[in-house]
Amino acid sequence: MVPGLPFHPAVFRLLTRDSWSIRWYTPLLALAGLLLAVLILALAFMEVLTASSPSRVPASAWLQPLQQVDDAIARGDDAAAVTAWRYAYGAAVRSSHWEGLMEVGAAAHRLADGHANARQAYRTALLRAQRESSLDGLLRAAIAFGDLGDRDVLIHALRLAERAAGNDPAKRARVRNVSDLWVGPRLEAEHRDPTLSGGDQP
Repeated sequence: MVPGLPFHPAVFRLLTRDSWSIRWYTPLLALAGLLLAVLILALAFMEVLTASSPSRVPASAWLQPLQQVDDAIARGDDAAAVTAWRYAYGAAVRSSHWEGLMEVGAAAHRLADGHANARQAYRTALLRAQRESSLDGLLRAAIAFGDLGDRDVLIHALRLAERAAGNDPAKRARVRNVSDLWVGPRLEAEHRDPTLSGGDQP
């Protein structure tokens, strides 16, 4: 207000109303901003969870492309077989268990130059079987690496299987049977593990 000039009541009411409106809207704007920030953080958190945890997919997600792999191999279409195998591998990776990866690894053996793909699928299956403490998965992975001729990973998988078997005599017998079949007396001294030898347990 300029000194010496009269202050009109209408101007006073307008200024008072605008000031009250600003005070009334300010908390709502702040609350809306806070809710938006929380929503953004929640979405980011969900994306992290989705990226770190494989989604569960049905077995049919990899079974169908695996059938397509065999069909393509039967008709001699190597390119189509490889494409179908990649779909099957992707579905198995998105699953949360080891079974699909074992099937996909076995299918890679039927492809030309599929050794590296089989190894990759079996390694992921082994890690998941270890995470689940699945004796079946660990033994199947051990046998798979035996087929690949990867002795070091075979022995590692057998040791993991021995720990998963615990003190259960039947389970320990299963591990010893696989060990005797795939390792046997040829096991080098530096790799020898008493729990896998088939002898008496301490």
